[in-house]
Amino acid sequence: MSQKLEITNFGPVKQASIVVTPALILIGQQASGKSTIAKLIYFFQSLSTEFFTRFYQSDNVGVDRTHDLIIPIREKFYDFFGSTFHLPDFQIVYHYDENRTLTLSLTSKKRINALFSDDFFTQEDYNELRGYKRMLLQLKTELENIDNVARKVALDERHLVYLHHLADKINALFCNNHNDSLFILAGRNATIGYSETFENMLQQSIQKNIEEQGHRAFETKEQTIDETLMLSFMQRVVKMRQSFINLGNFEGMIKNANSRLKPKLKLANKLIHEVLHGQYSNSEFGERIVHPGQGYVYLKNASSGQQESIRILQDAFLSIYQGNKLLRIVEEPEAHLFPEAQMATIQLLVLMLNSSPSGHLILTTHSPYTLTVINNMIYAAKVGTKRPEQVNEIIPKELWLPLENVSAYILQNGEAVDIIDPELGEIKAELIDEISNVINNQYDQLLQLDDSDGTED
Repeated sequence: MSQKLEITNFGPVKQASIVVTPALILIGQQASGKSTIAKLIYFFQSLSTEFFTRFYQSDNVGVDRTHDLIIPIREKFYDFFGSTFHLPDFQIVYHYDENRTLTLSLTSKKRINALFSDDFFTQEDYNELRGYKRMLLQLKTELENIDNVARKVALDERHLVYLHHLADKINALFCNNHNDSLFILAGRNATIGYSETFENMLQQSIQKNIEEQGHRAFETKEQTIDETLMLSFMQRVVKMRQSFINLGNFEGMIKNANSRLKPKLKLANKLIHEVLHGQYSNSEFGERIVHPGQGYVYLKNASSGQQESIRILQDAFLSIYQGNKLLRIVEEPEAHLFPEAQMATIQLLVLMLNSSPSGHLILTTHSPYTLTVINNMIYAAKVGTKRPEQVNEIIPKELWLPLENVSAYILQNGEAVDIIDPELGEIKAELIDEISNVINNQYDQLLQLDDSDGTED
């Protein structure tokens, strides 16, 4: 069963029911609610980490529902979305599976109320969690009181085993199959062109602000989600850049990859070249785009499209290389890109999704080209069942996207409208072309005026 998000009267979204399939596309005008939905999904998907951290660090053997669950949910919600004092009553329901739901609403005092469904935690679940925690506390005590090195190593290994058991159990309760989650914000060119000293200062400033927010009362917290997400994104960028310093460029990574991965990585590199029209490299001299026979340009001096897209391209390539179970939320992947480059970027992201076991990709976009490219990959998967070799020549099979793995919604007038046509098996074309129809109608009206003799009837 796919997970589902239901929203009533929260922010710009008045009513929405979103099925969270492996590929989820959200399209709409500015301030229509795309980012609100994306951030809510990210919020609910990350609660297992909050629960694990609280429960593991507590001194209690059993689960304290208020301390380990309700309070962390409230804190995280206020960090993500700010004070709720000014908000009207709302209801947000996240269906992790058929038996497990979490409902958020406001109390009479305008504080977050978190309600788990009756079957979310069974007594057997509580007993299993208690057993793992008891063993971890016991092993921790033994480790603190032992000097024998060999015995200490053995206890460390047992401690790590039970730690993994606890994490796996909590992830299973929250139906979380991901081990690599990242929210790629719009405006990602903020990671381009700064010295490492300035970047470190910026990260420290963001971290300090987040920590100061954490000490404030729930009700007075300001919205810090973009700062929190930007901090984690900047930290990921540092690691990505270091990977390319070690191996030089995308070709360097392909040479070091195992033979099974090389075909996918070569396809990824081909798509990346269609976006950059050059070769990315990183060294002690800095990040550059190399144009064979024409020299190079430093990334800080590159085009806005290259700057906006490079972090998406790097992350997608590394994700394919590493093969993690990923959750990726990407805002406006088409920003500043020509339509052909938009197509290559979307194809690369789908290649990343198809290379990830249990992966999820959520895109927010303003571009109808995104929907058209997705439609082509859906159609390729359909026709590919009958004529695989011929379709593979047009669209490589690594980019095929089965319809059952896709959901798409347009946000308008406070509602999320499903734009998948089940009969045609694709995203509804008339919604993709709606703005084109408006433009064409305007042109037809002007053409009629131009053809008239200028006299009124």
